Order: sequence, then structure tokens, then C-alpha cells
Amino acid sequence: MDLEMFHKAVFVIMFVIFVISNYVIVYKFIQISKIKKEINRSSEKEAYKLITKLKDSMWILDFGITSGPLLGLLGSILALIESFANLAERGISNPVVISKSIGFALVATAFGICLALWDLVFYKMLNDMIRNIREEAKLIFAGGN
Repeated sequence: MDLEMFHKAVFVIMFVIFVISNYVIVYKFIQISKIKKEINRSSEKEAYKLITKLKDSMWILDFGITSGPLLGLLGSILALIESFANLAERGISNPVVISKSIGFALVATAFGICLALWDLVFYKMLNDMIRNIREEAKLIFAGGN
């Protein structure tokens, strides 16, 4: 069974999630800056509608946080299975080959963890910004300016 193709597919999937996550991050920063300006000019109902829109697509970052390590682990497992199958065919005589195979397999786990950490940092940051905007809107509409 050629698991190398599946291992590469896991990397492609993680890369696609990374690209989509970065798009969401940039989009959210732009959206937040626009909404901050619009809150002062809008009615209370419109302001809360705008703030609610900020939560849209945050699930994509949450998905990256959750799926990154799992996909990385899957990639590592597939690479290890492929490596051990190749070693079994050739015989286990060279520890350098084993070390390279295991090192290559762990790259997928590292990439998955990096993806999750990247998404987590921005997920927390954006959630804090959204919470601050919500609190600011409460003060504005309560008359506390």
C-alpha cells in the first residue's frame, strides 16, 4: 500500500486550512476596524447586528485549532507505517535510516501543532477584540460614552 500519497495529502489539507485561516484572520481585522468606526454612527440594534456578524467564520479558526494536531498525528502515523514497511523490505541494519524515517514522520506532527498554535493565538486575539467592541457598544448605548 502506497501511504506516501496519503501522507502528502495530509500536508496539503493542513496547508489549505492554514491559507483559509489566514484569510479569515485578515478579513476579521478589516471587519473589526470598519465596525469600530460604524458603531458610533449606528443605532443600537444595528450595532449589535454588526457585532454579531463578527463571530461569523470564527469557527474556521476553531477548526484549525482542533484539526491541526490531529491531521499532523495522522500524517506522522502514515509516514511511520510507510517507513517501517520499507525497512521491513530492506532489513533493519542501518540506524541512520530509521532515524531519518522517524524524523520525517514527526514533521507532520510539528506542522499540525504549529497550525493549531497560529490559529489559537489569533482566535484568542480576535475574540478579545470582539468582546471589547461589545463592551464599548454597551457603554455607548447606556449613555456612558
